Amino acid sequence: MGLSDEASQRLASCPYALIDVGFGDLQRWRAVQQGAVHDSPRTIGTACFDPAGAPPFLRRVLMYGWHLARAHRQIARVVFGMTPAAAQYIAALTLTNLDRIAERHTHWLRPRWETHPQIWRQLLTCAGDADRGALQQATLHGLQLIAGGTLIRGAIAGTDSRA
Repeated sequence: MGLSDEASQRLASCPYALIDVGFGDLQRWRAVQQGAVHDSPRTIGTACFDPAGAPPFLRRVLMYGWHLARAHRQIARVVFGMTPAAAQYIAALTLTNLDRIAERHTHWLRPRWETHPQIWRQLLTCAGDADRGALQQATLHGLQLIAGGTLIRGAIAGTDSRA
């Protein structure tokens, strides 16, 4: 299903990223900061992005997440689902760290909710139908999912997700 330019613009108006690089994964970012990430590619599905284009795209996503973690932590929590503890680790990374991650860990770049096609179906259908009310409801559902996931990850990590 191809989206028209207008539908793509409506979808792009979501207040959160439609991709995920694990910004909410405290263990991942703690390991990155300690220089210990050497995981192998995930086995869920195939590569989602062109191998040649993935590193530059991942670099941009990482830079945006890093910037938000440093300058607008609350916004980072909404856009990327970062927990406060993960945001602290991400904010402390260097540009060299981000470049290294972008080159070595393109498998981290995944569609948000990749194992929940019904969420994507709802977002894509609403964006394609130009039904602003339905798209607003679908967007709100996504915000609830992000918030719920952030709260759960914070509770599991033993951190206060409200910070």
